[in-house]
Amino acid sequence: MTMKIRASGGTIKEKVKVERRNDFGKFETFEFVGEFRRLDRPERLALASAHKEYVDALPETMSELDKVSAAADDYVKRWMVGFEDVVDEAGNAFPFSPENLLALIADPEVLAGVRLAIDRVVEIKALRTKN
Repeated sequence: MTMKIRASGGTIKEKVKVERRNDFGKFETFEFVGEFRRLDRPERLALASAHKEYVDALPETMSELDKVSAAADDYVKRWMVGFEDVVDEAGNAFPFSPENLLALIADPEVLAGVRLAIDRVVEIKALRTKN
């Protein structure tokens, strides 16, 4: 198949797996689709630089835990632009919005799953760039 050069930009959909313990201590796996920015190398470097500036500008008076949480939220917000197949506790659709994204990743297990999905998106893009 002939390789087509693709302009940077756009998005990549990636499955996000979330593992969490239920009330009986057993792990349950949940999945949803995350939509992430498609970035080329210069754009990834710019994103990393902007994220570093954000983290460096956090007030020294913040606790370390608050700084880590703020940094994680910022990192995910820079990458994630949508999600699908997420519902609230009542089973109603939970549409993507910046506020809903923050509510979603407030759960540490969801945040871990999203970070792994971002890593896969970055790795896929890096591997494709090498070929």
